[in-house]
Amino acid sequence: LQSQERKENDLIVVAGGTCVFNPLPVFPFFDALLIGEGEVLVPEIMPIIRDKSLTRDKKLTEMGKLPGVLSTRNIKNIQSSIKKVFTNTLSSDAIPDPPIVPFIDIIHNRLVVEIARGCTRGCRFCQAGIIYRPYRERDTKTVVEVAQQRLLKTGYDDLTLLSLSVLAHSEIGEIISNLRGKNIFPSLPSLRGDALNDEIASLTGGGSVTLAPEAGTERLRRIINKDIDEDEMIASTRRFRSFGFTHAKLYFMIGLPQETDEDIRGIVKLVDTIKRNTPVKVSISPFVPRPHTPFQWERQNNIEELSEKISFLKNNIKKVRVTYRDPKGCLLEGVFARGDEKLSNVIERAYRLGARFDEWSELFYFDRWMEAFNKEGIDPDEYLKERDVEKSLPWE
Repeated sequence: LQSQERKENDLIVVAGGTCVFNPLPVFPFFDALLIGEGEVLVPEIMPIIRDKSLTRDKKLTEMGKLPGVLSTRNIKNIQSSIKKVFTNTLSSDAIPDPPIVPFIDIIHNRLVVEIARGCTRGCRFCQAGIIYRPYRERDTKTVVEVAQQRLLKTGYDDLTLLSLSVLAHSEIGEIISNLRGKNIFPSLPSLRGDALNDEIASLTGGGSVTLAPEAGTERLRRIINKDIDEDEMIASTRRFRSFGFTHAKLYFMIGLPQETDEDIRGIVKLVDTIKRNTPVKVSISPFVPRPHTPFQWERQNNIEELSEKISFLKNNIKKVRVTYRDPKGCLLEGVFARGDEKLSNVIERAYRLGARFDEWSELFYFDRWMEAFNKEGIDPDEYLKERDVEKSLPWE
């Protein structure tokens, strides 16, 4: 299970993505972690992995010399040697050609084309907006050509344009118009109502529009740097009904830094106002401090505090479907997001106790995790506390 237990003929286990930007809780289970983007890193490590003249130990040593690679052989130099590696441009070469088509039924059974990476906004709670910097776009010509060619090669009928915020793309209107001119009608996930103008609405009308005020008051939105004008947001829900949008999805966070009871009541008030204009669905997510964000030092609400706030919202938001994330799962998320190397023992202990596929609610057994913490002598609540800005953090 752990890297140190593996022998010469065992697989080399490599991971990447957002979870490795604080690698310490999971690092013992991997031989190497890729800190950055796969377009750059995968071509660098593959020749080393394929080199049959190298022993397993030598491969890991050579991989550890590459920028952006944290290997079990360079862990001692972690403080100074690992920097994120990224591509300066999003070329068409990085898109698989031909794309891989699953032979089983999948949830998102369609062609997906990434049109941009990164985010132009600076929400202080958002890790993705930080680690996917700098913001980069694919131009209209590339997006349209890739979509056309990949649709022909896969047999897919449906196309989704993908980025953290598709409407932030400087050429999104041109992209949609060009695709529609070729009888390709893309779907755009999570259309942000605050960024959706009449031109784009007329091209994409139908289904839902997403509004993510995150907080219930202008005061708290300023604190988290969520630049959404409440009056404009409310007005937009009336306007977009005329373009065929059937309902709005509203996303809020609870437990944000400097949150008060008035902010929680503000969520109820805002939902009540918007639902007069259009049917709504509400999603509630507890705030979890993330590494590398401006809020990485902040305290996280405990299970009791979050449960009380969720109960208030469920009881006071009337005739609206309200979904929310389980505070118990958020506790674990917060612990491991800002955790240190001691937590790897908890992970292995929970695994031995039967923890599997915990993101599936029917397979999430919180008691197994609490037993694992107890047997390792670790109090998970310690990891939820406010951090001292003067002290070094595990991921630094």
